Amino acid sequence: MIKKNFVIAMLIFLTPILVILSSTIWYYSGTSLPEGRVNNGQLLSPPIDIGKLGVTYDYQPLNIETIERDWMIFQFVKGECSSTCDDAAYVARQANIALNRESIRVSRFLLTEPEKNFNVLEKYQPLNHATYSERSLIVEEFKSQNINPFEDGSLFIADPLGNIIMFYGPKEDKNINFKQILEDLKKLLRVSKIG
Repeated sequence: MIKKNFVIAMLIFLTPILVILSSTIWYYSGTSLPEGRVNNGQLLSPPIDIGKLGVTYDYQPLNIETIERDWMIFQFVKGECSSTCDDAAYVARQANIALNRESIRVSRFLLTEPEKNFNVLEKYQPLNHATYSERSLIVEEFKSQNINPFEDGSLFIADPLGNIIMFYGPKEDKNINFKQILEDLKKLLRVSKIG
């Protein structure tokens, strides 16, 4: 009887240790780990600090000290704003509107060369207009991510701390980008304690 109780006590004692040990080995071996992801956009790793892009907004550098603590949707424009560029600005606005009461937590930015003024700024208000002076500086920052930030129709999401964290390339069907950005923003806003 004592032997039986001892075996039962050892099983009770060793079970959690065996579970922890086997799960640790399983995790670090990398076998059978889920490969799916919950985000639709391309996650930038490491994120890109807006302050390093040499962008100006309201006559001051756009960086962690000067931005409002909002989530942001960025669109970089090189030269003129084509119909694809216009579609991306439309998608950003529609995703922002579709957030309903959470829409006040998201700001949209069109980044262009100085002295450029586009009708999309009036068309998709409220759309903030920021400027950059060195396009090569921005391209260099994104080079390690294999992303051309000036590809027509591209959109980016930045967190309230000024880090660009997600990229959406142009799609033929703008509704795809709309659904993807909206879904990702809803998730980010739900879990975010800031912005």
